[in-house]
Amino acid sequence: MFLIARIFLIIGIFGLFQHLVAMRCHSMIRAWAKQGGWRALKTHRKFINLGPFKFNPGLPVYRVTLENACGKQRHAYVRCGHELISVLSDEMAVEWIAASPEIARD
Repeated sequence: MFLIARIFLIIGIFGLFQHLVAMRCHSMIRAWAKQGGWRALKTHRKFINLGPFKFNPGLPVYRVTLENACGKQRHAYVRCGHELISVLSDEMAVEWIAASPEIARD
């Protein structure tokens, strides 16, 4: 019984940590978008198709749909954090996705 409690505690701590990381990343993305005159419409965390970024478990990658004041939408891949201190850093890497009919349907 004590082993099951430990397992649930570990899962709970891991889940809480992942939730806090996601909240931090969403906050960073919203601030970056606002600074550039955009509004983040959708943010979707990518686990497999990381776009132009290589896999690094400490650096979350998001596919973001943005919209400006004129209603123009763009898409980008955003990696949050720094290699050494993860999302404790405000560092972000952004790779814009070129506009194409295939992406516009997303």
